[in-house]
Amino acid sequence: MKTQLTSNGLSSLRVQRFRSIHEIDEGLWDTINSKQDLFHTHRFIRSVEDGGVENSRFWYLLFYHDDVPVGAVVLSSFAVSLDLLTDKWFQKVVKLLKRWVPHFLRVDILFCGLPVSIGKHTIAIPDMSCSQKVLGLLVREMTEIAREEQIQILCVKEFLEGDRGFIDSMTQYRFFCSPSLPYMNMEIRWREFQSYLAEMRHAYRRPILRSVRKLGESRPVIQRRIPSTEMEKPVLVLVTPASCPPRRFYELYLEVMKRAKIKLEILNEAFFENIYKNLKNEMEILAVINKGQVLSTAMLTVYKGTMTFLLAGLDYSERDEHDAYFNLLYGIVALAIERGCVCLELGQTPYWVKQRLGAKPTASYLYIREEHWYFNCVLKLFRPFLFPEIKLQRLHIFR
Repeated sequence: MKTQLTSNGLSSLRVQRFRSIHEIDEGLWDTINSKQDLFHTHRFIRSVEDGGVENSRFWYLLFYHDDVPVGAVVLSSFAVSLDLLTDKWFQKVVKLLKRWVPHFLRVDILFCGLPVSIGKHTIAIPDMSCSQKVLGLLVREMTEIAREEQIQILCVKEFLEGDRGFIDSMTQYRFFCSPSLPYMNMEIRWREFQSYLAEMRHAYRRPILRSVRKLGESRPVIQRRIPSTEMEKPVLVLVTPASCPPRRFYELYLEVMKRAKIKLEILNEAFFENIYKNLKNEMEILAVINKGQVLSTAMLTVYKGTMTFLLAGLDYSERDEHDAYFNLLYGIVALAIERGCVCLELGQTPYWVKQRLGAKPTASYLYIREEHWYFNCVLKLFRPFLFPEIKLQRLHIFR
């Protein structure tokens, strides 16, 4: 643990740096993060750290003003390929160059954020009057850690449009703003699934009904008990961890990641084991099951009226016959309505299917800096290629 005081007349603002979330009292951490969501909690973060995702290294910062906690931040470092978000033509160019330079554009990055792609930032500042002072000290800490660890690129991720009011000040510290992947949110204003369908335009309602009929139903019916293996039709079930243990979820998740076009990281089995253990009271697993076999599954959390679709797994061998992925998504919407949620967070990709559910995209942003001013200028110059803006067409789903 390291304690540091600020200068420039701000000696009452100080920061403590920790190397493990286990060094920080859970009650203290969660109190500072109480206005945030589940993914800022001590129990979620330790699931990531203990899982050893991407062999990441972690640092945790607690900020105090006159000994009163005023902020908490998670930092992590791991290797990333900078062509991750680029257009297909640019990726082809990079692929050719990697024949001669295998690690071209693959660099270690110090993130203000977790090594899990959930479209969330990890800066919590309960008293926003301290926000600019906290950000200034955050930059100083990141700069010092980057120098100690010989990391050249810093990245503060990911901020939705509504957060930019306070985070845009990062540009005064030589960070530049770049677009990230849009985040999909869906307002839940219906009391039953049939009302949701009735409000849809015919072109969007028809494929939902067609898929649901493959379950032998007119709407997603979510069961709480796995039916007999002799049952002839697939069913939507809220399963127990015993029915879809971490190992099985991990196997199906890997099938999805093998086909994913964009992937910042690949989670490991230890992460799923820790999530099952630490979030057992807040996590639900929805699955499409046929004759005892899990065809698709989703990890969901409900926190303060918001349901979040966190991760999915899919058996591609039977995906199309039963529309296993589509029916899983329709089941998620039905469950959010049943739970009385006001918002359903559907994450990032794939966009087209989530838009057709009625979700709307919100732009998100990264703030990036290369420690050498010359390379920072080059990185900024190539920003349109490395971090292209994804513009999604607005669909009129509802009448």
